[in-house]
Amino acid sequence: MTKAAEFFFKIIQSKVCGEPMPDANVADAPVLDVCNFAARHAMALPVLDFYLTGSERNAALLSPEQKNKFSKSFDLGLYKSVLFDGDAEIIKNVFNSEKIDFIPLKGAVIKGFYPERWMRSSVDMDILVKKEDIKRALKALETAGYSVLKEKGHHAILKSPSGWILELHHRLTDADTPGKAILESAWEFAIPVSENEYRFTEDFFYFYHIFHMAHHIGNGGCGIRPFLDLWLINRQFGNIEKELVLESGLSEFAEKAEIISEKWFSEKPYDQSEPSSCLDVFEKFIIEGGSQGTDENAILINRNLRKNRLMYFSHRIFLPAEELKKNYPGAKAHPALIPAYQVKRWIAGLRRDRKRFRKELKYANGLSLEKIKEIGEMIDSLNIRDFL
Repeated sequence: MTKAAEFFFKIIQSKVCGEPMPDANVADAPVLDVCNFAARHAMALPVLDFYLTGSERNAALLSPEQKNKFSKSFDLGLYKSVLFDGDAEIIKNVFNSEKIDFIPLKGAVIKGFYPERWMRSSVDMDILVKKEDIKRALKALETAGYSVLKEKGHHAILKSPSGWILELHHRLTDADTPGKAILESAWEFAIPVSENEYRFTEDFFYFYHIFHMAHHIGNGGCGIRPFLDLWLINRQFGNIEKELVLESGLSEFAEKAEIISEKWFSEKPYDQSEPSSCLDVFEKFIIEGGSQGTDENAILINRNLRKNRLMYFSHRIFLPAEELKKNYPGAKAHPALIPAYQVKRWIAGLRRDRKRFRKELKYANGLSLEKIKEIGEMIDSLNIRDFL
């Protein structure tokens, strides 16, 4: 782990987890390296706050230009957080007015577990409504000034007047994985909190968070932030029942995610009885992947899911029908047109992603068997092959 990464974790332990931050360590890593690392994991605001509002020693590390730039970035982050909370209140009022039951998901809830809500940044807002209410919900939001950008699979994507993106779900996944049956019964785990607003039970909220983390491994990584979320969820809820995680087959993944989360945010070393090699590989995979995952990580995962290089490229070129239907609703409505949509995908890819495809081809061809095996062992250690 780099010095920038090590110092980043110390800052988060101090600003979010309540641990002291010795001034003597402030100069251990270059400021820009630490801030860039935090930004890659969508966790910049607590780090900016540390340098801007900490001791005089902290502030002395910043040039006047850096201080001005950091202040503007921090103020913009605060402004976005205020807009997020404002949009959440507008949606709540709209749905209460129309008697539409809804459940805030993921970051919209986890923000409240942080010492300050602005410390947990988001790129969008996720809300669940019942399938029979989705059309009514969309109409109500359009009346309130929202624009429907796209309807895709299990959710619609909207844009608020303030610019925030809303993903309005009518189910929690399209993925055909072992946890799907549990997710499809989500409303059975909903508890009313006010008027038409519901929240998930603690055990379901924990399960859904773990499921979402595992799902994103297939995209090349989920970043550090979900591990901090997990650390806070455990302290918010205390002794969580984990039968749903066990039933879904995600116990091994949850256990190892918690081990890493405790190491990063409580500085708790790995148990000596726990094999550390796969944990080290997993930790490196997450850190290198950033908040959105990397193409390189995604290629490694997908290369492991195919028996050989030929099968990997065949899968990339001829996307399976079920995956194609998720991207093109017309293919789902008219299965006979699936070949036409396959061609449409090729044309769009050549126009938009030609350089990216050449880069992927070069990277996939250059992968060593040792590296592929290492990631394969990580997947099997986490027991998430069926979730990718």
